[in-house]
Amino acid sequence: MPSFQSLMAELSEQHIAREVGAPHDNARMRYAPKRNSVGSYAEFGDEIGGYCAYHYGACVSKGATLERYQAVGLAREIIEQQYRRRGGNIMTAYRNARYGLDGGLRAVLDAICEGLKAQAIEKYVTDVFDRHIPPDSYEDRLAVITQFLQHCGAFLGPTVDVNHPEHYAGAGQYRELIDAYLESLQRTAAAIRRI
Repeated sequence: MPSFQSLMAELSEQHIAREVGAPHDNARMRYAPKRNSVGSYAEFGDEIGGYCAYHYGACVSKGATLERYQAVGLAREIIEQQYRRRGGNIMTAYRNARYGLDGGLRAVLDAICEGLKAQAIEKYVTDVFDRHIPPDSYEDRLAVITQFLQHCGAFLGPTVDVNHPEHYAGAGQYRELIDAYLESLQRTAAAIRRI
């Protein structure tokens, strides 16, 4: 069974940033649109689809290709999700790209990058938990979860009951911990971006 120390090493912000986040950030830096605005909604679709296909092939599934409809559809889903968090939607992103507002097209492509990166981080963190929390032994699961809560509990937010690790030790019950850990990573990243 992997050790608690290896779990925490793989879940460290630095490790996640280096192993998961950096390839996404590097792919985004290598992609420069010719202009920072678009002339029409059709061109907007071409731009977001082209970038999404490039980024997907560079980071999500290396060398994979997406059909235009797949790339545009995925890009729209991500943009909608990212902009909804800011009180906007796909039309907000389009207007920004159309008129060069709030970072223009580059900011829209940044949102796609952030969305794909967030998906990758979620999959990575889930895999780390799944590999380090043994499914076949309640006692071992409880021991790892107890250590995790003692180590990270203060950062997980008010919804996590650090005094009752047994609540999360049932088969598949630690998903709440994964979600809370991902939220804590997002809070930390947002705080760092504000500095």
